[in-house]
Amino acid sequence: MGKTVMEPQDAMFFPRCNDIHMWFMKISIDIVFLRREVSEGKASYWVCSTFESVQPWRVLPLRDPRATDTLELAVGAIQRFEICIGDELCLS
Repeated sequence: MGKTVMEPQDAMFFPRCNDIHMWFMKISIDIVFLRREVSEGKASYWVCSTFESVQPWRVLPLRDPRATDTLELAVGAIQRFEICIGDELCLS
């Protein structure tokens, strides 16, 4: 919130968050809901759902009950990186 520009390489990761709202936002963003799974001590992140070009001041929140975490990206990032449901993402 409060940002007026999100650069193409920018991202914000919200752990333990499976819903977002767009109130007070000034820009549109892409949203990726992730499911964190731990196997043999290693965390993996799987794409549960994606939402492209989510507009600011959207009245209803976006939610994915299967997700454990949320990734907010600059508009166009989902297409540019070809992020699809079921993909495993490496977050570092």
